[in-house]
Amino acid sequence: MKKKVAIVIHSLGRGGAERMVSHLLNELTEDFELHLILFDDLIEFELEANQIVKILDPGNRQRRNILNIFRIPLMSWRLKEYCNENNISLVLSFLNRPNFISCLAKKFQIKAKVLISEQTHSLSWFPRNNFRGKIAKLFITNLYSLADAILPNSYGSKISLIKDYNVVSEFHVIKNIIDVKKIDDSKNEECEDIFAGKFNFIMVANFHIGKNHRMLLEAFAKLNNPDTQLLLMGRGGFEEETKQLAIELEIGEKVLFLGQQSNPFKYLNRADCFVFSSNFEGFPNVLNEALACNLPVISTDCTTGPRELLAPNSDFAFSLKNSIEIAEYGILCPVGNADYLAEAMTLIMENNDLRNKYKSTAHDRAKDFDNEIVIEEIKEILDSYLA
Repeated sequence: MKKKVAIVIHSLGRGGAERMVSHLLNELTEDFELHLILFDDLIEFELEANQIVKILDPGNRQRRNILNIFRIPLMSWRLKEYCNENNISLVLSFLNRPNFISCLAKKFQIKAKVLISEQTHSLSWFPRNNFRGKIAKLFITNLYSLADAILPNSYGSKISLIKDYNVVSEFHVIKNIIDVKKIDDSKNEECEDIFAGKFNFIMVANFHIGKNHRMLLEAFAKLNNPDTQLLLMGRGGFEEETKQLAIELEIGEKVLFLGQQSNPFKYLNRADCFVFSSNFEGFPNVLNEALACNLPVISTDCTTGPRELLAPNSDFAFSLKNSIEIAEYGILCPVGNADYLAEAMTLIMENNDLRNKYKSTAHDRAKDFDNEIVIEEIKEILDSYLA
């Protein structure tokens, strides 16, 4: 009989952690009986017809605000009740609030082992100098150590949890999954000809303040090159502000807003360079996906993620301040500096040898994170806690 595993996440919107969960639901179903536990009924990934889904907090989307922190004990109790009643052997949760809920369920005598996946650099996501950051520190410091194990998606996140939050637990760093075969099958799909024979930079990221689209547009404007375009794919609250900024910088006609796309890979496959301006990350899947599409990559050297991917033999505790770095699998730039980002973008346009070098190594680097490899690592970890 299959062991029962509950996978807990807020919802299945189109984010990186949610994509990771969708992979697990597809890949682990032969080995475990999977229960998908959500706090919101938003599901934007295709699920198996027989997938077991439990919504613990119907109506959550209508009251998503800071007051939701006061519902954490109730959600923990409901999670404990569901898991105990259904003989769940292990809980695997993703993202901060589901992690808080899953850890607190240990206090309520949940019988299942609890593993939590840290998908971001919490200290960057929750700055210490505001109310939200203070609440997050309180929860992370007091709850994360209750987990039977923590599965961060980068070494930087692991170090931060230990150093900044005094978390004591077993740690297993787990790479984010990408499905290289699926990307290969999807990237050659036909799409409209929007590339106009120009050098096309592309970024795929929701319009969130942490992604720093402003800095990217400022860097692109500095190129002052009529033979370039910038393609932006995603959605979010800062989209209209970003469009207005493009007009103010007099690059409105050269910046294309593509919205949310069900198949971003066909656009990545036809672009010339992927550029990523984020202020902080956990481990950005989209960089891997760009590599799988044979794209040269330029990324900010934010606290966790890009350096581990693009410069795997370097010191992950190091972060650029005053220069760009020609790394093994891409170019790294200081966070928040449009001048250095523009320098890197100019270099990748003008240096054909460097651009071709990155194209030749990109796909092989992406395969290091292919689902067949990572899923086996995850199975081994789950089995060790189910023994």
